[in-house]
Amino acid sequence: MFLFIFLITSSILAEEIWNSSFEKGMQSAREKNLPVVIDFYTDWCKYCEILENKIFPDPEVSKELEQFQKIRINGEENKDLIKKFQITGYPTVLFLDSKGGYLGRVVGLPSARDLANRLKIAYEKRNLEEDLLKKVQQEPNSLINNFNLGIYYYQTNNYDRASEFFLKAHQIKPEEPTLPKKREALFLLGVMNIYLERYSECISLWTLYMQSYPEMDKGYPLYYRAMSYYKTGKQQEALSDLEECYEQTADPQVKAMAKDVLEKAFAKKTVPKD
Repeated sequence: MFLFIFLITSSILAEEIWNSSFEKGMQSAREKNLPVVIDFYTDWCKYCEILENKIFPDPEVSKELEQFQKIRINGEENKDLIKKFQITGYPTVLFLDSKGGYLGRVVGLPSARDLANRLKIAYEKRNLEEDLLKKVQQEPNSLINNFNLGIYYYQTNNYDRASEFFLKAHQIKPEEPTLPKKREALFLLGVMNIYLERYSECISLWTLYMQSYPEMDKGYPLYYRAMSYYKTGKQQEALSDLEECYEQTADPQVKAMAKDVLEKAFAKKTVPKD
């Protein structure tokens, strides 16, 4: 009887230390300044059961877990989070800092030793923002350092700060190996300004992007510039960009997006059916 009560109590306590709400878990992590471990699982995943019932309770693993805010998310019930964190298989264990900055992940069933080591590595990286800021202060003209800090703020939804460092990264003259990062910085700067509803700036940024990198597919730049034109009341310019986007892009997802807006917002019924 005592053993039965002990097992039930242990099970309840184990459930209590894993938060099932991403928002509440992240709020607690910020308040306690703790890094975060998220267990993405499904009810049909057998490896998920092994991870929960055998790997997490392992003494070495559970000791490391004490230093984290723990969140457990059912992937089939939280599609937005699955998309946000690009979860492609189960189980997936995700590591974040207290503000939501990405620290790493484990996909599939790890051994207890491997998971304990990955937890140690994630904990050592828990002050990611501070470390990235120090690198920028030490090398303010480093494209990579500014780009990485922009990515950090992008991941934590701090779009103003992300825009600041993406702009710096793009303005720095790169060496040839870092050129793709310069291009990506400008692309993400345009995306950030969409989020921030700075549509006039978006028009200029996407125009600059297409002029600077004419070899790249124009699908997303044309689509985003069209949306910016639309938001600023420039309907004809928006229509022109959407038609060009639909006709020229090789990306089927962007083509579908452009087609949807053309048909719904501009009543363009002449768009060919795929």
